[in-house]
Amino acid sequence: AEDHLFRIAQEALSNTLRHSKAERMDIRLLRSDGGVQMSISDSGIGFDLEAKKQTSYGLLTMEERVNELGGSLKMTSRTGEGTHILIWVPA
Repeated sequence: AEDHLFRIAQEALSNTLRHSKAERMDIRLLRSDGGVQMSISDSGIGFDLEAKKQTSYGLLTMEERVNELGGSLKMTSRTGEGTHILIWVPA
């Protein structure tokens, strides 16, 4: 689980640096509700989530990693409003 969460954070950081034009990015990791919650947010330009899911191997890999751990992933992004990813996996 640690490796999967590390790789997810690594992919999110890479995407933020390459695409978002963000001035700020926050990654938080908390133990909660019998599991681990990771929150990743940036202040970037955001994107159309539905269009990007069709073409982004990195986002797909993040979802697959979370599913493999039996967790959940919620991603929100709007053009001009940044991106937020909330992940929960059982401990």
